[in-house]
Amino acid sequence: MNWKLKFGLVAVCIAVIFFAINASNFFGFLKTPIEVKTIADAKSLKDGDHVTLDVTACYGYLISETTTTTNTKTGKVESTKESSRYYLIPYMDPTEDYVEYCLTVKINSKDFSKMESATTAFEDYWEDYNSSFPSTSFLKVDGLVTNMKDEEKKYATDYVNGGYMEYIYVATPEKKTIFLMVVLSGVFLAFGVLFLVLFVLGKKKEEAKLAEFRASNPGYYHAPAGVNFDNNMAPQNPYAFDPNTDPRFNGMASGNPVGQANSVQGQYGNTQGQYNAQPQNFGNFNEVQPSVPSDNSGNFNEVNFNNDFNNNPQQ
Repeated sequence: MNWKLKFGLVAVCIAVIFFAINASNFFGFLKTPIEVKTIADAKSLKDGDHVTLDVTACYGYLISETTTTTNTKTGKVESTKESSRYYLIPYMDPTEDYVEYCLTVKINSKDFSKMESATTAFEDYWEDYNSSFPSTSFLKVDGLVTNMKDEEKKYATDYVNGGYMEYIYVATPEKKTIFLMVVLSGVFLAFGVLFLVLFVLGKKKEEAKLAEFRASNPGYYHAPAGVNFDNNMAPQNPYAFDPNTDPRFNGMASGNPVGQANSVQGQYGNTQGQYNAQPQNFGNFNEVQPSVPSDNSGNFNEVNFNNDFNNNPQQ
């Protein structure tokens, strides 16, 4: 696969995954926020609303969420820590001295201490009837209203049946993180599209060059790509490498000469497929005769030379 096409597809896939994970929260935060100050504001909220509120008092928390780390090899629990709490934000009846409604807000562990300070402020107010409702803001919440899941609803049933709350809560995901992830998805998408465009342009350029080459070379044959040849499927030569049947070998292996070498007659005698070595005249070497007649044994006969190399150097 072409590297531009590969990188382009990978970048686009990463962009789609990043955006899909954060799309819901991203579009939720784009909505105009509802500032929750009164009971009427709190009771009008619905799933998907973007809300902001100042936490000045807290009635405690309803649900605690823990995160457990387990060793994948041994299966043993290595650590357990509290990751979030569902705190209740009280709204008082302006004419009566009691809590009329609570809005649940999911707070991450990094802000536990701030919510505990808000809880203490509400307890102090509740014990001193002459004091006024807390007005100091301990935490600024910027979140999205979310419907509770079935597991979460089990802990809120009594409060909902009593009319003190609804099966909703304000989630507080990291807004900056969500926007950053969306920006990164845009960057990956841009690079992915760029690589894909470069791939397409390069492909068209190659095709144009090939078309131009073929037009200027009408007799040129362009071999198809991706064709494999299986030598095991090729037809076999019935004479291949068999000296007994291949006429090119003249039957030398079996001793049964075939063809024109079947019988060799002449000054060297009938050899019946075997040959006696006979000296040849090279340069100025003198012709020699065998000292003993040929015995047709297939062995070379010993010969004597009248002159050696030094006496008859090659001209």
